[in-house]
Amino acid sequence: MPRRPFNLQIGGGQPLLDLASYARRGPGRDLQLSGRQIEHIARTVGRAPEVMVKVSGGGKSKGAAVAHLRYIDRNGELDVETDSGDILKGKDVAGDLAADWDLDTAAARARRVPTR
Repeated sequence: MPRRPFNLQIGGGQPLLDLASYARRGPGRDLQLSGRQIEHIARTVGRAPEVMVKVSGGGKSKGAAVAHLRYIDRNGELDVETDSGDILKGKDVAGDLAADWDLDTAAARARRVPTR
């Protein structure tokens, strides 16, 4: 039995998923990178050390997240680069990030019992 292609469309012929590649430029398009992107690529190609963090051990509180962040930045001795490329320095980076992430509110929402 021959296989038939699976067509993922919603009403009006619109595709269900709008897939795009942001990693490669298309034919005929100039590649325009910012200075920050070029620096990032240079660090990656130069095999700069990186860290991947897995928060484990049942740390579900704001205090546990702050403790992990303090471990990562060695209590303010190392700079922290966010996923948006911002460089954070100082002793209170962990507390500032936790406050910015609004972890207390997220924890309260998780504990809230849904009403029907």
